[in-house]
Amino acid sequence: MNWLRRKLGYASAPAGIDLVLTDDCNLKCAYCARGGSSRTAPVPAYMEVARALDLVDELAELRPRPFIRLFGGEPFLHPEWDRIVRHASDRGVWCTAVTNGTLLGEHARRLTDSGLLAVGISLDGHAGIHDPVRGRGTFDRIMAGLEALEDCRKGSGSPHPLVEIYATVQPSNVGRLVEFARFLAGKPIALLRLQHLIWCTPEQFERTRRLVAPLFPGQAVLEEEAPYQRAGPPDVDPVVFLRQKRELERTRWPFKVEFHPNLPDRQWTPFLTQSSCGPRDSEHCRNMEAYAYIRPTGALRPCVSVEIGNVFERPFRELWNAAGFRAFRRLVRSHGRLPACARCPD
Repeated sequence: MNWLRRKLGYASAPAGIDLVLTDDCNLKCAYCARGGSSRTAPVPAYMEVARALDLVDELAELRPRPFIRLFGGEPFLHPEWDRIVRHASDRGVWCTAVTNGTLLGEHARRLTDSGLLAVGISLDGHAGIHDPVRGRGTFDRIMAGLEALEDCRKGSGSPHPLVEIYATVQPSNVGRLVEFARFLAGKPIALLRLQHLIWCTPEQFERTRRLVAPLFPGQAVLEEEAPYQRAGPPDVDPVVFLRQKRELERTRWPFKVEFHPNLPDRQWTPFLTQSSCGPRDSEHCRNMEAYAYIRPTGALRPCVSVEIGNVFERPFRELWNAAGFRAFRRLVRSHGRLPACARCPD
């Protein structure tokens, strides 16, 4: 793509698509912006299968083909999620999924038969750490589900779907990350990803809203980001975190360990204790030119909750470089990173 098209806000085909099959969820995690226990969730939507299959066909025609990540809510609540994955696999499109893990046991055979490449499971630690945030009994359900999935993988002779663990670093587990990794070393997983809560101050949120709102008149922009506001950072001790991080890096594990964001050690203290990213402020975000998010209704979004159009009404290829998306890219490129996005790990 030449410099002029980039300056005008155009982008090449995305590397990935988040396909939100449903915003329904069977849990109410304490820090979830959508469904935390203190909030009332709206009536959930489910993506129509016929439309999802047509969309997969369209995405398969892009070059290079983007991968699809099934998301939610809880994607495995969608009654025909595996039909969508099989169709994508037949068209040469890889699919992964992000799940709370509580439905692995009842979906184990469907998971191995679907062609799903990998499944990422939200798991924050042992039951005493995980359950107070995610719900009583969720840890045991995940463990039973992992066993059922491994039995099905062995029976099928396939390593897929690979199992990835996504752990959110928080005050309750920051000093026990190495202990958690030792526990996981006996489980059939391929990756442990340690990620951090996304949040912004009310001032950062309002500055971002004022920047974005003029591009989308008539829309209530950033509604889904509003619950991420907080006065200050979570009480995660950077000294404790760095000690755990260095031991994780020194140790050989039977799985890959990743840190999101991936920062040099000198940048972790400001990241964990300040409302801005400090040295990371100079980094330019490219998420809006490499990724897209499609809601159950077909609404196409960049990384924040503004709607570019509907992929069930207009072709994805048109909307990807439509006026709204190009304007949003120009805005982000001009700022490098929007104020409310300082804590984003991407």
